[in-house]
Order: sequence, then C-alpha cells, then structure tokens
Amino acid sequence: MNAPLIAFFNNRVAAGKSTLVYHLAWMYADLGVPVLVADLDPQARLTATFVDDEALEEVWGADPPCTRFQVIGEGLALLPSGIHLSMLDEPGIRNRLDLVRSAAETRQAGIVLMNLGPGFDPLNRAALLAADHVLVPLPPDRQSLATLAVLGDAFQAMPEPVRLLGYILLRRSVRLGQPMSTQLWSAIQLLMSGPEWFATIREYPGLLSLAHEARRPTFQLKPGDGAMASLLKAAQDTGKEYRTLALAIASRAKLELPIEPSPARISS
Repeated sequence: MNAPLIAFFNNRVAAGKSTLVYHLAWMYADLGVPVLVADLDPQARLTATFVDDEALEEVWGADPPCTRFQVIGEGLALLPSGIHLSMLDEPGIRNRLDLVRSAAETRQAGIVLMNLGPGFDPLNRAALLAADHVLVPLPPDRQSLATLAVLGDAFQAMPEPVRLLGYILLRRSVRLGQPMSTQLWSAIQLLMSGPEWFATIREYPGLLSLAHEARRPTFQLKPGDGAMASLLKAAQDTGKEYRTLALAIASRAKLELPIEPSPARISS
C-alpha cells in the first residue's frame, strides 16, 4: 500500500506551515509511523530547520542538488528543498513528484508530509493535484479570512478536484501584545463551526527559539535545552496538542497507526 501524500498549503507567506509540518513529522515518528517529509518550498525554511548549515551546503552543492533524502532520526527522513525548485519545468516537476514517491517507497514510509510554498505556481498546482489530502494552516487574522475565499475559488478552478482534508488554526494567543479583536475572533469561530476544521494549535515563540537551537521539536525540549519551570510545562502542553492533532489527521485520512498510541511523554 502506498503511503498517503498529505500536502500543507497556504497561498500566503509566514502562515506557519514549516513549523507545523516539522512538529507533526516528529510526532508521527514518535507514534511509530515512518515519515518522509518532502520540502517543496524553494525558500527551504523547513529544510533549514531539520539540518544544519554544513549539511545544507552539501545538499545544495550536490549535482543534481536536493535529490537524496536525509535521515533525520529513527523513522524520519527528509527530501530537502532549494531555490532550484523554483526553476523546474514541466518534466522537472513530474520528476520531482516521482522522486517523492520513490523516496517514500525506499524508506517504507507510512506517511508523506509535503510542505508547499505560497502561490499557485506550476509546482504547487501539480503537488496539490498529486496529493491524497490537502491541509491548510491559517493564522487567526483578517488576511486568513480573505485567504479562505481565495483558496475556495482557486481550488474549484483546478482541472481536477483538490482533496481538501481540512483547515488548522494556528493560535498565536501567547503574543499578548497583539490582542485579537472580538469581531475577528467571532468571525473565525463561526468559520470553525464547519466540519473541515481541526483543533487549534497554539504557538509559543519562546519555545520555538529554544527548539530551533536544540534542533528538536518543542515537545522534546528538556531543562538542559533551557526549558525550565513554566517553559517545560508549555513544552508538555505542545506535545499533547500535536499528538491530538496528529491522531485527528490520521483518523480523517484513514491512516492506520502501527501500534495503539501511548500517552505523550516528555523526557526530564
């Protein structure tokens, strides 16, 4: 059975896709699902989150670049991205998607998470149509409300149906200096009443900076990484939230987990 291809897409920049895919990849690996992450965003922010600068130089300097998957951890591999993806022609795009499938087969992946860049360029359009499921992460702001209308029209205009799995709200409520208006939050809550919405994921900027330095997801942070006291509690909370989201996605995508999932654990 082929691993399902799940694409993460938003038509705007800075929508939180890379952070979401990074943490879901680690969570599925923790749940025992072999994961291949295919970074198809030429900006390569997700790739740079997984690997260090030395590895990036090797990946981008290869001939051809970004064609070999990187083993990140047990049950987790990355097919990296680079600026050259923005210059792929139609045969190159087909070859890239074939490479994703062959890498998934080689790694015996149980799930493939595809990180798409913003916009409806030829690579994104091909990846959206190739995906078994499409997820749209959205920050809670007015631009996201406008994005929903644009995406709906754009998906309907595609030559084949886009298999939309749902939307994920990325709550940035911990940024207390930027309160959300009551009117905006009411509009978002109204939209979230539909069946396409998953539970929200909160973002913790302090944890994300520690996770980036430690090169691990927030829910694996330990006191030695700087996650002390309230930050350690927040790290544990993110583990519960990402586990809940990963299981909800697996259920809706009819993905069979290899084992009965155990409660999320955070190493001390």
